[in-house]
Amino acid sequence: NPELLFVGVCDMQSGRGNAEVIRWNGQTGLRWVPSLTDGLSSLPWLNSLSCNATDDFLLACGDETVELIDLETGKRCMRTSSWHNALINAPQFANLHPSLICSTSFDQTACLWDLRMGLNTPAFRYDLGFAGILSRFSPADDRMLISGIDNAVAQVTLGGQLHSVLEMEPLHDQHNPTKAYYCSYGRRICSVSRLEDCLRIFDSHTGELRWSLPVRDRTPHEGLHPLISGCRPDPFNPFCFAMRVDGKGPQPNDVLAYAVDLSAGLTR
Repeated sequence: NPELLFVGVCDMQSGRGNAEVIRWNGQTGLRWVPSLTDGLSSLPWLNSLSCNATDDFLLACGDETVELIDLETGKRCMRTSSWHNALINAPQFANLHPSLICSTSFDQTACLWDLRMGLNTPAFRYDLGFAGILSRFSPADDRMLISGIDNAVAQVTLGGQLHSVLEMEPLHDQHNPTKAYYCSYGRRICSVSRLEDCLRIFDSHTGELRWSLPVRDRTPHEGLHPLISGCRPDPFNPFCFAMRVDGKGPQPNDVLAYAVDLSAGLTR
């Protein structure tokens, strides 16, 4: 539904998180829709919201707790802390299949969940061997992309088998979280790591590194050490990416935004 916006807010001091639904109309503007989140109680350390492909359900996650809200009634269908044994960050509904959910956790596992089977037992649980911090479905929903700590990223099939591991050397630093995303058409994967000043592009079929692009070529301050906080591929152009970089330099709050265009070979 292009008129519904889902907004999550977390107070970083108290850890209290709340979610709201806003309805957008080109004529009347923004309007809160409290009835759609009547069942969503406050979640500790809210980190993500995800809506399924048919706009029937909203998935909210905070700390080790997951909630499922029926958007037709606004009622809570489920609240559980049993999916994983540690922090869960940003579980996601599939792009095309409204009943599938992927999740990963610091407990070093990744799971596939299916609403049709109930949400007490996963369709499968895969042992990663590294702490998982982000899970994403491929555009065709045939693979899960699991990102972890210190350049650990793997693809897992929906049959519960390892597909490939992205080619990256670890820094042996637990303060180096890595986040990877599928590009819009699924043939490429982009990845950034907190302590490395580059954008990596991989072949999603093999996990092979194709490009590694520096993000400091036009840094406004000499000596600025970038800490990459995120990257998003363009949802329509498979060659364009946006990056957010927090700098440690002359100005303590330096924040840089980069747009990367692979087709032109430029960073600007």
